[in-house]
Order: sequence, then C-alpha cells, then structure tokens
Amino acid sequence: MSMSTLKTTEKSIWAEVVKTYKILYLIGEGGYGTVKKAKNIASGNLVAIKHMTNFSHNKYHTLKVLREILIMKSL
Repeated sequence: MSMSTLKTTEKSIWAEVVKTYKILYLIGEGGYGTVKKAKNIASGNLVAIKHMTNFSHNKYHTLKVLREILIMKSL
C-alpha cells in the first residue's frame, strides 16, 4: 500500500468517524496521535477516540498498538 493510499484511507475513515460522533474536546496527546472525547450522535453515549496521526507502519509499532487496543477493549 502506498503512502498516498494510506493518507486517502485515513481521511475516509476519519470522515466516517465525524459522521457518527460529535468531537467535544481534546483529552490528551501522545507519541502516535491524540485522544478526543466525543458523543455518539445517534445514542448520546460518550466515548474516547484515539486518532492516530503519527503512526509508523512497522511490525514493532503495530504490535504495540494492537496490545493497547486489546487492553482498552478489556476495560
């Protein structure tokens, strides 16, 4: 996958997120991106969305992110 394809995919995914959630404010920033508090437009449920903007596509970083996702899902 080329970098231009990745950027296009990233933009289209974020476009879907903002159709579903109203971004309320920035919670924090980290090495890979930002965490934002958002509200589901349909249900009103509050969520935290991690928007990864500075993500390297190598095996080590991918494993770190997958581990983080698994930890968040278990909470």
